[in-house]
Amino acid sequence: MSNFKCNKNEKELGRWTTNFIPHGGGRYTGQLVVTDQRVVFHAKFDTSLQGVIGDLFFINTSETGHLIAIPKEHISEIATKISFLNKRILLNTNDGQSYIVDNGMLPVENILHALSKMK
Repeated sequence: MSNFKCNKNEKELGRWTTNFIPHGGGRYTGQLVVTDQRVVFHAKFDTSLQGVIGDLFFINTSETGHLIAIPKEHISEIATKISFLNKRILLNTNDGQSYIVDNGMLPVENILHALSKMK
């Protein structure tokens, strides 16, 4: 799905299709890539209510989606919020912003393992 490529001297630690809720709202489906230097999310679809309504009335001419990149030095805390039906990873940055990786009912252990290798 994503054509993301690592920079020189950067190693990819894992890649998953998941949901992402950025600071400021919205909900996006796409591909999460964890490298040894950053977390990158390639947002392909806006699945928030606003995004769904917008897609009903407007034609999206962008085939590439959007990239969100969080350098590892900006991540201040990684936490989980796990229930039976919802598995989430919370990424807090040192500027007070929060990002959520929402994996639905799927396990998040592999993503957490890759995030732990960043440090």
